[in-house]
Amino acid sequence: MAAFVNAAAGSLTASRVSARRVVGAHQRSVHAPRSQRAVLKMQDGYEISEGSSFDANPLVIGLALIGWVVPSSVPSNIPLLDGKGLTPAFVASISDNLSRWPQGPQLADPFWLLMGMWHVGLFATLIFGTVGYNLRKGNY
Repeated sequence: MAAFVNAAAGSLTASRVSARRVVGAHQRSVHAPRSQRAVLKMQDGYEISEGSSFDANPLVIGLALIGWVVPSSVPSNIPLLDGKGLTPAFVASISDNLSRWPQGPQLADPFWLLMGMWHVGLFATLIFGTVGYNLRKGNY
């Protein structure tokens, strides 16, 4: 099956791809009849459970991103971060590893710990921000 997205109509149309059948030395295309073609509508929103809509507001996602990047940029006394914040230490680790391209970071490289901590904090902030927004709005 091939899927064709019609952006103007906001729908997803699924139809069978024509199959080529070889009969002797001749080829012919076989198309599915119109009665077998299906039209699927794209979902307008998300549902956490049946009947509970969930709004993924881009403003909340942007504010949650800023709400993670700004506090994680504050300098700290953690030895792993060398007196920097988590975001600057992570960016410095990325640039250090990119300078050694095409060799990637070793398993003992602090890049992996920084990457894990930064992304866990980011996703936690995104999830809590979106869930809090939906609870406040009454979509629970």
